[in-house]
Amino acid sequence: ATFNALCDSPHLENLRDLDLSLVLLDPGRAHKLARARHLLGVRRLDLSLLTSDARSIWSVGSLEPLLFSPLFDSLEHIDVKGLDDDSAHALAYADALEDLSSLSVTLHDQRSMGAIAPMLRADSRVPLSSLRVSGGALGGALHHACSPALSQLDLSNTTMSPDDLSALATLPSLTRLAMFNPREVASLGALVGRLPARVQRLAIDGVLANAPVDLHELSRWRGAAHTETLTLRHVLSSLTHAARASACAELDLSDWADLRSLDLGANHLDDDDGLPDIIRRAPSLELLSLRHNQLTDLAALTDAIPEGLRTLHLSVNPASPGALADLLSSGALRHLHT
Repeated sequence: ATFNALCDSPHLENLRDLDLSLVLLDPGRAHKLARARHLLGVRRLDLSLLTSDARSIWSVGSLEPLLFSPLFDSLEHIDVKGLDDDSAHALAYADALEDLSSLSVTLHDQRSMGAIAPMLRADSRVPLSSLRVSGGALGGALHHACSPALSQLDLSNTTMSPDDLSALATLPSLTRLAMFNPREVASLGALVGRLPARVQRLAIDGVLANAPVDLHELSRWRGAAHTETLTLRHVLSSLTHAARASACAELDLSDWADLRSLDLGANHLDDDDGLPDIIRRAPSLELLSLRHNQLTDLAALTDAIPEGLRTLHLSVNPASPGALADLLSSGALRHLHT
């Protein structure tokens, strides 16, 4: 009833953001949505709830009514999950998506990324500037990705081939890169060594299974001087205490002149891992996130806080209320989040 009311209501012509993430779209509902003329002003569409198919895969029968609908003509962002090879191919070649700039897609199988790949070519009719891919294998799909518009790439739980890693360095406009649990990466150093030097925001979240962490190579990365935001979450959490302390000693951010934001959350960092030394070597920091670690003694941390730091996140650490009070009374920062 609610879905029918949405499709039939004449009062939503100014709606710009439509979230259907809790709606199961079978072909019948997809056709009804496609005919909803008063929703033609929608710019962002969230279809991220998996379909009612028993395998939780978008069928072409459910997706195509939308792809050929005027509803898609002016979309700027789509979030969709559960694409198989055929539905991914239909999405990539949809003429109606010429205004699309941002796509978040969860793939069902290893072939589907190959179907999305045409969107990343320089001659693509879809000028994507932002792409988030979750699941499946890239399978070399980035190898021919040369879209001059693509500036933001977010890869989550994807398997990367050597060709995919090499291709990262050739993306002409990439400035923001995020990875969660990247698979089949030889080492953090191997990954970073292939990144384009223009990346301003770099986020690596997740353990590299059976791969050396190699923070020394990260410290020497050729793009370090241009990076403004660095996130390394869950990267050290699987290491022994000795290995974690050794890795922290290798993280030297003294050449990261533009680094303003550093997130080292969820790495099991404790008071003996040399965290103050890392902070001292990043004098331009304005935001530091240390959530979900094992920090108790904040005195050494207080002494290391750079003059320009304004925000510190310390939630989910076993620091005592007294230690937090001392940090606040020190006047070393403006905002403390616990």
